[in-house]
Amino acid sequence: MKSLAPLWLRAFYKGGEGYMSAIRGRLNQYKILSREPRLISTIVPTIRLTQSSLLSMLATYDSLVLKPVVGMQLIKIYKKNGVFTLWINGTQHIVSNEEGIYEIIQQNIENQNYVIQPMDTNESFSNKTFHRLVTLQKKGERWEITSSTKITKNRNEGMLYLYHYPKIQKIAQLTAETLYVEYPNCETIVLEMSFNQQGDILIHDSYLHFSVSKWNQYQSIGNYMPLTDILTLATFRHFMLVNETIFLKPCNGQQGKGIIKIAKSVGNNYEVQIGRTKWFKESLAEVYLLLQKILTFDDCYVIQQGIPLATIDDCVLDVRVLMQKVEGIWQVAGKVVKLAGEGYFITNAAQEIIPLELAINQSTISPIYHIRLNELLNQLCTTAALKLDLDHARTEIGFDVGITNNGELSIIEGNYRSDISMFHQLEDKTMYKAILNNRSVVKQPSR
Repeated sequence: MKSLAPLWLRAFYKGGEGYMSAIRGRLNQYKILSREPRLISTIVPTIRLTQSSLLSMLATYDSLVLKPVVGMQLIKIYKKNGVFTLWINGTQHIVSNEEGIYEIIQQNIENQNYVIQPMDTNESFSNKTFHRLVTLQKKGERWEITSSTKITKNRNEGMLYLYHYPKIQKIAQLTAETLYVEYPNCETIVLEMSFNQQGDILIHDSYLHFSVSKWNQYQSIGNYMPLTDILTLATFRHFMLVNETIFLKPCNGQQGKGIIKIAKSVGNNYEVQIGRTKWFKESLAEVYLLLQKILTFDDCYVIQQGIPLATIDDCVLDVRVLMQKVEGIWQVAGKVVKLAGEGYFITNAAQEIIPLELAINQSTISPIYHIRLNELLNQLCTTAALKLDLDHARTEIGFDVGITNNGELSIIEGNYRSDISMFHQLEDKTMYKAILNNRSVVKQPSR
């Protein structure tokens, strides 16, 4: 299996709340970081793609990566013995002259603005250079490293990362602090960092996550959610090794769009599903090739452990718990069960909305767990709301909570713009009216 980079290196940018507009793109972030004198030696040189800049970089470096100013459709160029190899969208191009390279690139980038970065910027870097995605979240006035994700698997990389961690931490925190000055609504920052045995550390990329990002949310309430990480080659292999089912989710996706389910089936085969469409593959390599085709270039993905949800008549269910903050206190305003349509694995396109007590009694959840489910749901979602509201003036969060047959609860995600129409579908409108009343007295935050 080749590199999974085309899968995890997706854009965090679509414009609007929770996404990066062009002004938040690579070139602007590079300019911001390059103004900090303490970071100049650690950021990889980044320049806008033109024919002259490309020729200049090719004269200096043997390998380059071209990245969109906004997005992640990467182009890689390798030079050896006067011959150039280009990789574009998984297709190899062999070119014998520099002028031909620019022409091929222009034919494939569709008038997008690109930047150029060298892939071997420091002569002391050897083949034993390792890359990680280092996640930082703002905790009060301080940025803290909350996660470190391997991009590829290597036995020696872990010890080397720990050895250089103090230096990595210092550089990462300074980078986050510098970007935050320009992007004060940013809540989580992911840095692609490289390091080697000599302790040379470079920053190759930075990705800004805002409130709606699933990865940002996981930093705060990950203890109450299924195990989740950024999708890389290393995490993909590991999650598939230890789980029967995994999910790939767009970081900034909403309403269940773009979610992919991958499950092991009989004979070490794999079932890949989007909506009701399924593919059956005989190996992880074949799954990878399929993902190359169906994952989009404008989404960043997380990989999440699958949990066996309870069902009603073989249709999976989850619970929407609506939390509202009234007079400064988080309250459970309503709970309702969403039942997935036949053949679907998510409840966003629910075929039926059912009152909680009725749904529990009809479900595969063991009866011995019924009596405490309501109380446990209240405790879980109140605790999660407090965690997410630690630094923010939120007033409403809708949690989707999965329940197993053994009564185990896991938050699937939190929604800051909760759809309350499902409560209106109930015959008893008491909860719906209470929710509307709370909304009328509490002004919703703009972000």
